[in-house]
Amino acid sequence: MGKYSIKILLEYGNNVRGEDVNYIIPVIVGAVIGYITNWIAIKMLFRPHYEKRIFNIPIPFTPGLIPKEKNRIAKSIGEAVGEYLLSPEIVVNSLLKDDGSIDKLIINYMKKLKTDDRTLKSIILSLNYGEFEKLKGSIKTKLADIIVLQFCKDQFKDGLINLIDEYIFIDSKGSIYGIMREILKNMFNLLVKSEEVKRELNVLLMEKINQFAQDERTLYEVIPEEIISRLKDTIIQNEQVIITSLKDVLDNPKIQNQLKKWIAEMFSHNMNKLIAIFISPELISDRIVNLLDEYINNPDRNKDIISFILLVVDKVLKKEVRYVFGGLTKELKEEDMLLVSEFIIQGILKEYNQYKIIDKLEERLKSEEENIKRCLLAFIRGELEKFLDSNNFYNYILFIVNNAIESILNRPISSLIVNINEDDILSIVNFLKIIIENLIKNQLPNMVKAFNISKIVEDQINGFDVAFTEELILEIANRELKAITWLGGLLGGIIGLLTPILTMLY
Repeated sequence: MGKYSIKILLEYGNNVRGEDVNYIIPVIVGAVIGYITNWIAIKMLFRPHYEKRIFNIPIPFTPGLIPKEKNRIAKSIGEAVGEYLLSPEIVVNSLLKDDGSIDKLIINYMKKLKTDDRTLKSIILSLNYGEFEKLKGSIKTKLADIIVLQFCKDQFKDGLINLIDEYIFIDSKGSIYGIMREILKNMFNLLVKSEEVKRELNVLLMEKINQFAQDERTLYEVIPEEIISRLKDTIIQNEQVIITSLKDVLDNPKIQNQLKKWIAEMFSHNMNKLIAIFISPELISDRIVNLLDEYINNPDRNKDIISFILLVVDKVLKKEVRYVFGGLTKELKEEDMLLVSEFIIQGILKEYNQYKIIDKLEERLKSEEENIKRCLLAFIRGELEKFLDSNNFYNYILFIVNNAIESILNRPISSLIVNINEDDILSIVNFLKIIIENLIKNQLPNMVKAFNISKIVEDQINGFDVAFTEELILEIANRELKAITWLGGLLGGIIGLLTPILTMLY
């Protein structure tokens, strides 16, 4: 069987040695040369990895094309990626595609947080961030500084003062006066039970009497002119009451007898004895009292009586204060002063007098309402500024901030969002989407530019080992490179076939 096969091949070889050989051999040689040429060319892209030298003379085509032009290739690829693949516009447009992915991400994350029993503090500590306590303290301080700064601004102070003015001095003015009346009424009621008030009033009266006993001014100078004017007006307006009161006094038998006795004694001490034989002092006193009674009961004399009283008042007011009060310091005892104090207090405590005093005080306050309000608001603003600038206020704000942050950090995340329903989640999603979209539109382009993707890609490629780069490219383009190699063989075969054909034709 073997001998027969060899014989067939030899016979075929003998047959082929003719004109067919002229066609087959060029085809085979061309195909082999084309294949080997492309294979070597592809290998020369990567090999050798480094420059080779003989007798310190560089060997041409070393290193390979890709290792030799690695930096330029890396720069070109980086620029292509940065400008055409990952440019700021492309990144922004990709992230802004409304495919609902951001919504789903936020909703799923919110649902996950609803069942998360970890605290914010435990989550942060799990990150092994060693500066957590320092950062937390800094945040507390900065937040307290911001809050205090806002409180210290004139805008806040003006707003608070305007609020106090509007609420207290406008809306609640009636309530303030009502409270004031109630307080004064309670104060008056407490006076009657206070022995200390009586003693203090007694001491005050004695001090004033002793002071007046040394005062060389006239009563005109001491008593306010308004009071003197009112006193005289009262006397004139109550003419009939005064005349009637004088009549009642003179009609009193006891008063008449006392008056007659006093007149008789005065005449008996000053009358000549010879005259006294003919006219007795008693007769004179009776006559004077009768004349006085007739004078007072004469309506035509009312004006004269009032004028006389006013004249007496003027005479008294021209007296020096010390003459009026000088005798009181000797005659008044402590018991007498206590009675005077009691009388004054009881007079004040009468309900009618209380209401009159309260009405007068309220009337006076209302007449000075604008001045009082201005002074009070100025006082409140001054005290407010002192308080806002004090260390106590800063420490109080820092204390509140500290408690608030610690409370948030130590509460489970689920408890922080337990009351958030689906509508709230949608609102949060929309809100976060707006924030994220604004960040992407306004900040991301600058961030992408700041990253300098072209430079990152370039540095990354330059950092690759040459062998790794070769392996990476071969892995990606293995089929294509093999196709190029076989294409070289095919083209070589075609060229080898054309050579004998062209020779035969020419």
